[in-house]
Amino acid sequence: MKVSGSKIKEIREVRGVSRVDLAKVADLGERRIQQVETEPSSNLNLNIAKAIAKRLGCKLEDIAR
Repeated sequence: MKVSGSKIKEIREVRGVSRVDLAKVADLGERRIQQVETEPSSNLNLNIAKAIAKRLGCKLEDIAR
C-alpha cells in the first residue's frame, strides 16, 4: 500500500508519538520509519500501514497516498 511519509510525520508529531514507539507497533526499525517519513511516497505492507494508522489514532485513508 502506498503511504504518504509527510502525512505520517505530521500526524505523528501532532499526536506526540515518537519514531521509536511507531517502529515498535509496526515491527520496523526506527531508521525505516525515518526513511518512510522523508520519502514522498512509500510502499508498505497493508498490515504495517494499518498498525501505523491505529497507533496514530487515524484512519488508514489519512495516511494513504
